[in-house]
Amino acid sequence: MAISTAGSIMMRAATHLNDINQLVYDNVVLLPMLNNALDELEEELSVYEVTPLRRDSIIILVPQGSLELPQMPIDFVEAIALHERRMGSTDLWTQVKESVVIDANRSINPIDSVVQWTVRATEIAINPPSTDREVMLQYITGLTPITQDDITIDIEQSRRFLALVTARNAARDLGNSITKANSFEIDIARARDRLTRRLQKQTQHGMGTRRRPYAGRG
Repeated sequence: MAISTAGSIMMRAATHLNDINQLVYDNVVLLPMLNNALDELEEELSVYEVTPLRRDSIIILVPQGSLELPQMPIDFVEAIALHERRMGSTDLWTQVKESVVIDANRSINPIDSVVQWTVRATEIAINPPSTDREVMLQYITGLTPITQDDITIDIEQSRRFLALVTARNAARDLGNSITKANSFEIDIARARDRLTRRLQKQTQHGMGTRRRPYAGRG
């Protein structure tokens, strides 16, 4: 099966709009409609609490006394779990406890390792370890914004849903036809149902479930 690109999704959307040659609905005018469809897909992932966009970070080096992770993945959206061990060791990773309040008073109660973490805005706050540590962050990344035709979509199974939602958005926002836009809703609902069931099955078998609602791209 060929991997779906933004261009192939927009061609599908144009076909749904009876414009197979894209004389009216070309990729330039459909690109914003596709990005709106991506926003809707992220919202669907939140509602149904499934996502295949789980990542493990590279090893992050944490010097002693650090109050936060000194490095964050550039595609970070939401933290799932944090694991730590001695810097430069081959020790087994130990899971760090997520806490609402971080004990930063190391002088009173020095702690060798990272044993607490919490999210503060876009940073991960930790208790200041008294020894150098290294951590592995498990996190969720966002869907890749579409900026050009040849970008590969993140979730191959979402191609029908994205094409239909893109077509609906274009009919409503570009064609000013609410009737045409509404005609896509039944097929969108079916595509949404198939997609979420497939992603839920993947999540149950290989990725676990998220701890909290998905934040989206803002």
